Amino acid sequence: MTKLYKVELYVVDHNGFFEGDNLKHEFDRFADRMDSTIKLSKVQESPEFEFDDDMKINSIHATDKDYEDLLNSMNEECKEKGHDWTLYVVKSGLGFSSHDIEQAGYCERCSYDTHGEYKKWTFITFCRRMFVLYHSCSPSYGHT
Repeated sequence: MTKLYKVELYVVDHNGFFEGDNLKHEFDRFADRMDSTIKLSKVQESPEFEFDDDMKINSIHATDKDYEDLLNSMNEECKEKGHDWTLYVVKSGLGFSSHDIEQAGYCERCSYDTHGEYKKWTFITFCRRMFVLYHSCSPSYGHT
């Protein structure tokens, strides 16, 4: 007996292999080998972006929401002009005492955050600045 399946599939194309009609062509080749037919009804394509190993979609535990968030992360202005990045750093090493950091980015236009830690980073930075400001104004700071 024949069956029909609807499959939602996310493809991360690191090398531009599926550009143009090549995605449809490869699925047609697959269908021919399996003696079946495939109809691609909707293909949503993201603008090009810089892939990072720490992105949520680079995990076997990535959810549909992680992929959808990335696909929908760019507003129209960002699609035309690119992101308006504010750069920050995140701790990338394992363990409490690690000093490994890496660059991350937050788009001011569409709120896309490469590592999802911008709000936490800005809060910590604010607290550190307030600490320094408070102690630099204190006449007894550093003096015994």
